[in-house]
Amino acid sequence: MRKSKFMTAKFTRRITLILVCALFAYPFGSPAEEDTKKNPEIDLKRTAGYLQEWAEMRPGFPESLSFAYYYAFASMSLEKKIAPEAQKKIINYIRACQTPDGGFVAEPGFTSEPDLVSTYFALKTLEVLNSFEAVDKKKAAQFVLSLSQEDGGMRAGPKSKYSSVMTSFYGIASLDLLGALQGLNKEKAVSYLMSFRDKDKGFGVEKGKPSRPPSTFAAVHTLKILGALNDEVKAGAVKYLKETRYAGLHLEETYTTQPTIQDMAYVLEAFADLSAGGEVNRDSIYEFIASLYIPENGGFGPQPGYGASPPSTYYGVLCLKQLGKLN
Repeated sequence: MRKSKFMTAKFTRRITLILVCALFAYPFGSPAEEDTKKNPEIDLKRTAGYLQEWAEMRPGFPESLSFAYYYAFASMSLEKKIAPEAQKKIINYIRACQTPDGGFVAEPGFTSEPDLVSTYFALKTLEVLNSFEAVDKKKAAQFVLSLSQEDGGMRAGPKSKYSSVMTSFYGIASLDLLGALQGLNKEKAVSYLMSFRDKDKGFGVEKGKPSRPPSTFAAVHTLKILGALNDEVKAGAVKYLKETRYAGLHLEETYTTQPTIQDMAYVLEAFADLSAGGEVNRDSIYEFIASLYIPENGGFGPQPGYGASPPSTYYGVLCLKQLGKLN
């Protein structure tokens, strides 16, 4: 692992170091080596090539709706285009994932019920490809609205009994993509989302639980969609996010867990929604992202010590985009 001073200073390795070294091919160096190693330059053409090679070598490409979005977003962000054959496969795949009730399943022929997560990724991918005509938008909106609960939240699927800040994000963001927010009780939705707010002014995954980057991003983004991101909520969220390791402002703190590129992306996305991108240490954040770059193939790992994967490469590209590092 190349050491980044961002968020990993004084990291408590204990048994974690032994396990990661044994399980993953991308090894840790000794502390002395880490201090002297310099992060490699990020080769974005190589990153684009990594994604394209992955797409071409997978017979079942894109394999899932989330992977379809990761590929489409990253490819468009890096090269402003997608290979025609890949785009055709993605659109056909998404079309095959829509069920008669309008929702989407994770993959064609999937035996479980349609759900909000799959529906969201299908719609986000179609947005990137500018291809909403490939699916039935009206039925999709009806499906999403059918999952609304009396308390303002949204269930994950027809058989789900409970909602959460994350499922509500996927549902409301899907309605926004479909231009169907008028069918939502916005007042109840806002009240529901605010019930996840913690005393530190971030948002927890569950009510009464500590704030986390993913749930804070989800709540902030959804409140923004609903036009309910007022100054007090914005100031509180910025304060919480600046106190996290991912703002790059606490380089001497000690942590007992590894930082992840996914949480880094959530934090940058939240800062963008809050119009507060200037509140972070962008140089330290870039150093952290660069430390996860795998020069052997051009991808990004999910956290220190791991090899590249398409999802973590998507998050790496998303982070670079938020940092203004893409042309």
